This record gives sequence, structure tokens and C-alpha cells, in this order.
Amino acid sequence: MNKHQRYIVEALEKLEDLIKNVDPLMSHLNTRISELKKYASEPLRVMIAGEFKAGKSTFINAMLGQKLLISDVIPTTSIVTKLTYGNSYKVIGHLKNGNSRTFNPNQLQLLTTESNEGQELRNKLSFIEVQYPNELLQYISLIDTPGLNADHQHHTDATRLALPHADIVLWLFDVYNIGTTTQMIELEKLKKDAIPTIGIVNGIDLYEGEDEELEEHIAYSSRKLKSVLQELIPISAKLSLQGKLEKDSKKLTYGNWETIEKIITKLIEDDSLKLNRILLRLNNLLEETDQLLLKEKTNLKLNEIESQFNGFLEQFHNLIDEKAQTEIQLQILKEKISYVKKSFSYPFKSIEFLRSKLWKLSPTLNTLWVKKCEIKILNYGELREQFESDLQQFYNNGNELKREWSEINSHIIIFSQERLERFKDHYNRYLDDYERLTEYAEEIDQLQEEIVESFNQFKADVNHALHNILANEIDYATGLAKKWNEHCDQLKQLFAVELDNHKFKRIRSYYTFLHSFITEIKPCIERFLNSMLNSKDINETKYLVDKINVLYDQGIGFDFIRKYETLLNWPKIMAPKLPEIDISADFITLIENQVDCLPEPLKFDISAVQTRINRTRFIAICIIIVLIYMSCN
Repeated sequence: MNKHQRYIVEALEKLEDLIKNVDPLMSHLNTRISELKKYASEPLRVMIAGEFKAGKSTFINAMLGQKLLISDVIPTTSIVTKLTYGNSYKVIGHLKNGNSRTFNPNQLQLLTTESNEGQELRNKLSFIEVQYPNELLQYISLIDTPGLNADHQHHTDATRLALPHADIVLWLFDVYNIGTTTQMIELEKLKKDAIPTIGIVNGIDLYEGEDEELEEHIAYSSRKLKSVLQELIPISAKLSLQGKLEKDSKKLTYGNWETIEKIITKLIEDDSLKLNRILLRLNNLLEETDQLLLKEKTNLKLNEIESQFNGFLEQFHNLIDEKAQTEIQLQILKEKISYVKKSFSYPFKSIEFLRSKLWKLSPTLNTLWVKKCEIKILNYGELREQFESDLQQFYNNGNELKREWSEINSHIIIFSQERLERFKDHYNRYLDDYERLTEYAEEIDQLQEEIVESFNQFKADVNHALHNILANEIDYATGLAKKWNEHCDQLKQLFAVELDNHKFKRIRSYYTFLHSFITEIKPCIERFLNSMLNSKDINETKYLVDKINVLYDQGIGFDFIRKYETLLNWPKIMAPKLPEIDISADFITLIENQVDCLPEPLKFDISAVQTRINRTRFIAICIIIVLIYMSCN
């Protein structure tokens, strides 16, 4: 397959894929496209035709240079046999139901020869494909056909069905049977189908003309068949085959095989014949495609609908702008709601931080905060600060009492009574401080509870205030969304009656096909055409492509379909509802935890110390009395 064939196969593959996606508009073209794709990827199809006993099979064997096909005096080819290149020798039967089956090569004679044996199987076959590793078959495919005018009508029918599928026909005449009425009828059909035909007069080694020489006989026949043949060449297939098998140049010369070799070489080297045949079939496909599209356009009454496309597209673009503006407003509102929720979703570190949040949302909230909570929090702060200071002094006093008590206990003398009295005074003041601090702590805790209650009330007030702040904006956004939804519905209704679901699918298939054809398939076809500028059929192909391009109408229809489908799939815009703002922020972080329970006050056993002092003093007095008594005596 050369580059020209690759271009057209690429175009056909894309067309095939496209049709699968727009079924059923073009679905019945699938078979035609598959056949053309297969045809375009094959080598040149050279069909060998003629009446029975003209030596067609022998001629093909001579072309191959080996005895592959059976030849005999009786009609041996009973079914169309296609010879193609293969890495190994295979015989494939293509059935009339579209399936295929591989046979043993030894069964080739049974499959292709007319006989009672195997007749039931042959009746099911469309044609036989013989794959063979012969170099010639890499460049051309040979098609052997049953002979015309045989005793079997189905031979003639099979040949007539196969002839239109050929790229070129090599028509074999028996040297004694040239230009019969039957032959002329078939050759005229080939001319009508624009299939080039070369006449091959076989059996010149057997010619024994009494009235005229062989050259005169050939010349006369050539003039007679000039209107239906490109040329008429005399050969001996039998001598040529022998010459090839035996490597006998004389037999090849006598068989005039050199002329056939030149024709074969020209067919291989000049790809214009194959490309023109591809082009001819492509034109037929394009013509049928154009007719199908025109018919579909008429059935869908697109001329009436298309007149409204521009108006729709203008309204659609306005709707897109309106949608964008609406969504911007909704996004701003959503961000504001999110900000409000986020602002009260975590603990506040300071009153200043809280007030900055409140002020940004609403000065009213800030005033409400000062009135409801801030004054109490400030009073609480002052009270707590004083309490902490007094508590620290209380602890210091306790430490001083411990020190005094230790000194008293370590040096109890008769003169310790005065120190003990001072300690008692200090200790009583210490106990009074304890009672005062206990009442102080209860007062602080009570104030803290009042603040918490105020916080909870403030939360409710904030919720109410925030709802008032957002309500107007939500109402405005809801109005925008409602207006856009109404405009959207109005535009949908513009085509709702004319475009029901089934009709819309057909129109979408129609424009999708046109769009893909113009954007994907047309460039491939143009590349194929540009590669074969010398073909006379190029202008016809360009004309057919342009006809389809006119239907595309600069893509307005496809643009309409895409945007109308977008319109149908657009969901309604929903404005956010007034949110229930859950103020979960922990306001309690703005005040300290409850005052911890005060430790039990220090306790001292003053009575025991007093007893010791009294005992010491009594002893001292007793000693003094004894001393006085002794001194007197």
C-alpha cells in the first residue's frame, strides 16, 4: 500500500468511525465504506476473463511462473478465484453469508473444479482466495473467473458479478474465436463501467489459418475490437509457461511473453490506474453521502429551523453573560456567608481581636457587644486581678506566720508570752483575710456565671443581627437567579415545540456528521487529491466535497446544536438560603477559669505553746522562791 492509498484509507477509517457515532443517519453506508477501505488497501486487482477453454488458468500460471491453478480441456474454474500474497500457501473460502473458512490446499481442485463432488459446498461459496508467497502477488492481485458460454449458467453469472470489481481486465480470446456477439456484449458492459480492458489472443502456436496469416488475423480482430479494447496482444500461454518452467527463452519468445511482461511492469510501476479506480469509487460514495444528507435536511425541515439559529445564538451569548454576572454575585455572597461562619468558629484570644471581627461585620454588633458583655468582662478582669494580688499577699502572710511560729517553738522562755500574743494577733488577721478571700472568690465565680449567661444571650443577638445583615443580599441574589432561570426557560421554549427529543437527536447526528466530515475527513481527502494532481477525476471529487461543505453552512448549525444541548443541560441556579449561623466560638476564653478552691488556712496549736510557757514560768517562779528562801536562811 503506497502513501496515496494510506491517505484515502485514513479518511475512510475516520468516516467509518464517524458513521458509527451518528447511526442511524448513515449506517447503511458502513458496508460500502468497509468494502472501499479494503479495496483501497489492496494491490491492483487484475481480472482474467473470457470464454471457457480460452486458457485463463494457464495464462495465470504463466504470469506466476508456476503451475498453481488447474487447467484442462474441460471448464475447470467453476468459481471466482482470487490470488493474493501470503507468507504461506493458504486456501480460504469466503461464504455467501459473510463468513470465511480455511481449507487444506489439497482441496483447491475440489473447490474450484466443476464436478458432482463438493457441489453443495461450492454452492455456499462466494469466492475462493488463494494466498501464495509469489513475488508478483505482492504488487497485483489476480482474479481467475469461470468461463463465459460454458454449459453451466452459474459460471457465466459468477463472472458477470465479479467483473465490476476489477481494476483492469485481461480478456482472453481463443485464437479461433475472437469478437463473438456474446463477447462483444460483455466487453461493452466493461466499457460502460469504465473498466480498462486489454485483449489477449491465446493459442497462436495452434493457429493454422488457411485464408489469412496470423498477423492479418490479429490486425483484423484488433480493428474490430478497437472500440472496446485498449489493445490486442497475441500470445501462447502454454509455450510461455513451459518457457518459464524450463527456463527456455525461445519458447518465451515464440509465446510473445515479453509483451505481457511489459504490461505487467507498467501495471506495477504506474499506480495511477489503481488510484483513479479508488477515486471513482470514492466519488460514488461521496455522491450517495451528499444525497442522504440532502434528504435528511429536507425531512427535518432544517431550512425553516436554520433561519432562527442566529437569533438563538445571540440570545444564548447574552444568557452566558447574565449567568456569569449572577454567579459572580452568588460567589461573593457565599464567601461572605463563609466568612461570617468562620469568624465565630474558633476561640477569641483577646477582646480587641473580637471587636475587630464584629466591627468588620457590623458596627451594630460591636455596640451590642460593649453593652452586653464587655463592661462585665472588664469589671471581672479588675476584680480578678485584685483577687490574685490579695491571694498572693495571703500566701506571703502564711509564710511569715510559719517563720514566727518556728521561732516561738524553738526558744520558749518565760518571756515568750509577749511574742505569742503578737503571733495571735497576726494569726487572727490571717484568718480574717481567709474569710474575705473566700467571699471574694465566690463573688468572682458568680460574676463569671453572669458573663457566661450574657455570652449566650449575645450569641442569639448576633445570630439575629447577622440574619438581618445577610437577608437583603440573599434576596438580591435570589432575584438574579430567578431572573436568569426564567430567561433560560424562555430560550428553551423557543425550540421546544419544533425540537422534540427524537428530532433533536437526528439534527445533532446530522450536524455532528457534517462538522466531523469537514474538520477531520475533508483534510484527509484533500491530502489524497493533492498527491495525484494528474487525475481527471479530481475536480469531480472536489466538487462533491464542496457540495457537502455547503451543507455545513460555516458551522452555524453545529454551533447551535452544541449550545442548545448546553442550554438543555444547564441546571437551575439556586441562590443560597438564609443560613442558620451556629456561633460555636468559645467566648469563655476571654475570661479566666473559675477560681480554684482556696487551700485550708494554716493551723497552729497555740494552747500547747501557752501551756509550755506557763509551765516554764511556774518552774522559774518556784526556783526564784527557793533561792530567796535559801538566801534568807
